[in-house]
Amino acid sequence: PCNICGNGRPAERPNAIVRIPGLSPVRCQELQEYGLDGSITPFQCREIPDFVNDVCECEPLRPTPSPTRNPNPQPTPAPTRAPTCVLVGKKGGKGGKKGYDGCDPIGYGKKGGKKAGYS
Repeated sequence: PCNICGNGRPAERPNAIVRIPGLSPVRCQELQEYGLDGSITPFQCREIPDFVNDVCECEPLRPTPSPTRNPNPQPTPAPTRAPTCVLVGKKGGKGGKKGYDGCDPIGYGKKGGKKAGYS
């Protein structure tokens, strides 16, 4: 048998008309059927792809894609709570030092100082 596009390649345009010297114009699909029936000689079979590749739009063999691993996404981190504002200072958070406005988001006063109130 002869595959007109070459070793196992399909013709993407089976109804396109091929003109091969010494033969009547023929559709790609019909020429393929003649080849599979054994009506095309081995010599002709080696020459035919040069005439039909462009007209019949013979596709190159597509390599089998290698298997891919499933992506292993990093787990989504658990949501974090907004820091709790712990009021610090003598006035219950009013007029605090260093721009905190009396609110220490960590719950402690300045480094090395005493612990502020607990919530």
